[in-house]
Amino acid sequence: VAKAELEQAYKPSASHMKKVAEEKNDMMYEVAKEKCDDQTGDAKSACVKQSKADHDKGKADIKAMKS
Repeated sequence: VAKAELEQAYKPSASHMKKVAEEKNDMMYEVAKEKCDDQTGDAKSACVKQSKADHDKGKADIKAMKS
């Protein structure tokens, strides 16, 4: 994430902005999955499902950004 943010800071562009958004979305997904690991059973399944849905929505939002 930091590398993508540095590239955006030094060479601002739509593609770098998308890259920053993608990296942040992926990191948020990884954190959410770790939080789900603390749960068990149906709660864990629901948590993982929600995390995946949020990640997919984030990817769709990023794809919709202007290039």
